[in-house]
Amino acid sequence: MQQLSKIYSEYVTSVSFENLPQEVVRRAKLHILDHIGVAAAASQAPLYKAISKYLGSLKGEGEATIIGENYMTTSLNAALLNGLKGHSLELEDGHRLSACHIGAVVIPAALAIAEIMDIDGKTLITGIVCGYEVMARIGMAMHPWHTKKGFHPTGTIGPFGAAVAVGKIINLNEERMASALGIAGTQSSGLLEVVERGQDVKPLHAGKAAQSGLLAALLAKDGIKGPDTIFEGDKGFLKAMGENVKFELFTLNLGKDYEINKTYFKFYSCCRHMHALIDASLELYNKVKLLDLNSIDEVIVRTNSVAASLTGKIQEPKTTGEAKFSAPYAVALSLVKGSFGVDELIYDEFTPNQEALKLAKKVKVLVDPEIDKDYPRSRRSIIEVKLKNGKILQAVVNYPKGEPENFDEQSVINKFLTLASKIFKVERAKEIMESTFKLEEFYKISDFTKLLRI
Repeated sequence: MQQLSKIYSEYVTSVSFENLPQEVVRRAKLHILDHIGVAAAASQAPLYKAISKYLGSLKGEGEATIIGENYMTTSLNAALLNGLKGHSLELEDGHRLSACHIGAVVIPAALAIAEIMDIDGKTLITGIVCGYEVMARIGMAMHPWHTKKGFHPTGTIGPFGAAVAVGKIINLNEERMASALGIAGTQSSGLLEVVERGQDVKPLHAGKAAQSGLLAALLAKDGIKGPDTIFEGDKGFLKAMGENVKFELFTLNLGKDYEINKTYFKFYSCCRHMHALIDASLELYNKVKLLDLNSIDEVIVRTNSVAASLTGKIQEPKTTGEAKFSAPYAVALSLVKGSFGVDELIYDEFTPNQEALKLAKKVKVLVDPEIDKDYPRSRRSIIEVKLKNGKILQAVVNYPKGEPENFDEQSVINKFLTLASKIFKVERAKEIMESTFKLEEFYKISDFTKLLRI
């Protein structure tokens, strides 16, 4: 097998903005817009507030923008802060087949370096697309076993994506791009124990991945060499963190089929594995709303083993972080309210819906063998509401809202305006949106990023 770092380096250095399909460019702009809205709305996230406090001495003299704030900091710290802001609300984009939240890692690193080097919009977009492509393919080859072993792909695979994006933007040659990947891999980290307890620190995975990838590319630029066998070496990434690796997926249709087009958008502030369950529950709401909740005997959730493991254990959440990983509560809340807004769980203060808590005790999360066989190709989920009179109400969702198979651009725009308007004035939010869709016209990205400060 040819060294993956060499394959990726050859690919990334050959990509040009002019050769990117227009739908790929448009999609990249949508993901940038989505990240900006999510990061802006996360200014009160506990982890962000804590870490930004410790970086306070750098405020005011910095070089890179923190989205939705009135200060700047170093490029490395901007990547860290914007990355963890992007992951704090559980509203960031993701890639189904790789289980990676790519935008929260790649975009912060790319924006930070583009701003301080006064890179143009075309170069920024190209770097971001390259980061998505490489990060997605590494994730696809590793998933689901990488996740089942307890690793968080956003944190472990993220440094590679960020390094590629930054490396492309600063025009690394093939040899130094390979070194950037090697240096990125030595910083790979992130454990999924955070979905069960200590959820507040989970966003650190995305922030550190963005920062690590940026650092890797900058070190490579200065001639620091990383291991060129970081993937397939005897002590490399695949041996250390892999199992049942699907080697063919590392390079499948690389340069021909763009994975950024297969990346989903989130419209509920919780783990993606719960979104199909929420959609199915909302579908059932019109039937359930006429019922006395006491007439419900139990609610059965049928899903895949990864979803059950990550979201099926917390029956009665006591914090917002726990609620984001509680399928029983999300299902119950959807059945009780008939809605689950984009800002349902974005605030630190958690005031649980008492009816939902009561119903959540009746929710059982089960692994369906047939659904599990089709994972991760599908996020199919089934909700069954069993009534005490013996009747069963059922809803099935194969692809939750926001997946490429169930996607519309206007919903992404509406989401951005809702979130951005919590921080920016409505006029500024609209200006940011319009500027993002004209990003290739910016000669200096610093003229764009100044719009992202309050």
